[in-house]
Amino acid sequence: MGEILHESEWVMRMSDHARFLGSREAGQALRVKVANLLKADPGCKLVIDFSEVPVISSGVADELFGMLFADLGPMVFMSRIELRNVDSTIRGLIDKAIVKRLHQRTEGK
Repeated sequence: MGEILHESEWVMRMSDHARFLGSREAGQALRVKVANLLKADPGCKLVIDFSEVPVISSGVADELFGMLFADLGPMVFMSRIELRNVDSTIRGLIDKAIVKRLHQRTEGK
């Protein structure tokens, strides 16, 4: 279950973590892993590849992507993280999680 380094980007295959895509706690663990990969090489982009992943839970979307977006901020998130091969259902869950975190941040929660 390793990540692959391609020149200036890490590729994290979510299918390698498929058994961890159903719970909020799993999302927290994946967020820590992603944050550590980003810290390990600040010049690298992290590509998160969803090939062969049919679904993730809303808890994973929130803990991994919503919280990461809130922690990093929009500019860093968008410049350092690329999502590939994401189907519309998963993309919708991720978008919803990010919007939820943005609303919480602007409301001061």
